[in-house]
Amino acid sequence: MSINKVLSLIENKVEIGEQEEFAAIIGANPSQGARSPKLWNSAFKSIGCSARMYPFDVKLENLDSLLNELKNTDLFIGGAVAVPHKISTANFLGSSITQESKKIGAVNCLFKDENNLLTGTNTDGEAARISLINEVQELTSKKILILGAGGAGKAVASYISDILDESQELIIAVRNYQRGVTLQSKISNAKLILWEDISSHLLDVNIIINCTTVGSIYQKDSSPLSSEQISITQDETLIFDIIYQPLETQLLKLARLQGRPTLNGLSMNLEQAVLAFNYALGAKIKGMNIDTIRTSMSNLK
Repeated sequence: MSINKVLSLIENKVEIGEQEEFAAIIGANPSQGARSPKLWNSAFKSIGCSARMYPFDVKLENLDSLLNELKNTDLFIGGAVAVPHKISTANFLGSSITQESKKIGAVNCLFKDENNLLTGTNTDGEAARISLINEVQELTSKKILILGAGGAGKAVASYISDILDESQELIIAVRNYQRGVTLQSKISNAKLILWEDISSHLLDVNIIINCTTVGSIYQKDSSPLSSEQISITQDETLIFDIIYQPLETQLLKLARLQGRPTLNGLSMNLEQAVLAFNYALGAKIKGMNIDTIRTSMSNLK
């Protein structure tokens, strides 16, 4: 494989040496501000590894070709998958994804397994769960509403549902009911509601998690919930937006102005990077405490 072939399939300009080990974050436009390269490269430096992570902006029509090239080079050690390619990447990998990813149907992390085969997993849900537990401590009895059932929504729903009491419903708001039915069939305590019915559930929930892209850097003036809807919630209802660009989304701003506790996606993004780095580096960091990786990423200025 020529590295030039890989670079010809991406939209942004990247310079990688012919014999350089590398990682990548693959998405529509991660070059426009994805945090993963900074986090990973800080961790690479901390363990004395010369590899680097690069952002790969790739169009959907070139995604399979790019993944095929990366699959066939030993120089690619793994990386991350960003919006909107998580589901398409899972489809490309087929059976070469973890059981967690099969349940979710989306991949956000790539690594080479013990047989050097390109494999996918999903760290969205695990990272979100860690962030929530750090913020709330006790989640088992909380009533939670998840906004969206795309790749991130599926992952978060899957991991959060596992720690709820069996009798506690996990409410998932969807715009397309049929799309959510598949997810509901895999999560026994999931309750699907249509987007237009959200308001009737807001008074009862303890935590709201935005798993849509509404409010992201390209929709920064938009919010999945209105100020009026937020006013319906309990004073102590936590509003968690998994978006980290911007750090305060319109949703979080509206919640803050009404005195609701808020949590942005920065800590979740850090945990995703820590988990994915651990997957990708495998044997190279065997025996190293994962907290060492977390510390090197957390100290990033």
